[in-house]
Amino acid sequence: MENKNQTENQQNKVQRHGLPALLSFFIPGIGQAMKGHFKKMLFIWVTYIIMAFLLPLSIGIILPIWVWNIYDAYNSNADANWHELNSHGK
Repeated sequence: MENKNQTENQQNKVQRHGLPALLSFFIPGIGQAMKGHFKKMLFIWVTYIIMAFLLPLSIGIILPIWVWNIYDAYNSNADANWHELNSHGK
């Protein structure tokens, strides 16, 4: 019984941390949106839009924001609704 609970906890951790980080790797801000952190998502998107206009000057800024985006999507706490929304399908 305990082994089953450990397996479920590991699967939940991957869903709460790994999937948002993976999606943020490809589309910055999506991991934050999945966790309900819409202000962070908007910050990332607005920053990328501004940096697109300043591209020659922004190369040194885009990479750190992209890395932070992935790190934050993995490590930030999910909203209480995240677990509830994803546990109904089980």
